[in-house]
Parts: sequence; structure tokens; C-alpha cells
Amino acid sequence: MSATKAATDDIRVKAPQDQLLTIEEAAQYLRTTPSTLRYWQGISKGPKSFKLGVRRLYRKSSLDEFIAQAESEQYEVSA
Repeated sequence: MSATKAATDDIRVKAPQDQLLTIEEAAQYLRTTPSTLRYWQGISKGPKSFKLGVRRLYRKSSLDEFIAQAESEQYEVSA
């Protein structure tokens, strides 16, 4: 099996588990607004994202990590 085919197979396996979400979908998932995500991006506070062409995309796993980090920071402060 060639390296390219193996890499392609890996992407196909990961795709359903790690969806790419638009800013609108990510905002809905986080129960916030797209403008809040844009603001967080501007101050380097929000979840990891990347640009693909003109669109900013978020991996669902990055949103889950962002939630977990925010949750753990909240418990650290209140402990």
C-alpha cells in the first residue's frame, strides 16, 4: 500500500468522528453567537480554528477540548 493511499484511508476513518463545522455551526454547538467566536478569535481566546479558502472552520474535537478546558479552569478557580 502506498503512503498516499494510507493517508487517504486515515482521513476517511477520522472524518465522521472529527467533523468540520462552520462558524455558525460551531457557535450553535457552543451555544453562543458567531460574533462571539469572531471576538474570541481576535483576542486569541477561543477554540482552535483554521481557514480553508475564505471560510473559518472548527473541528468538533477542538470545540470539545475548548469546553473541557473551560470546565477544568472553572473548577480550579472555585477549589
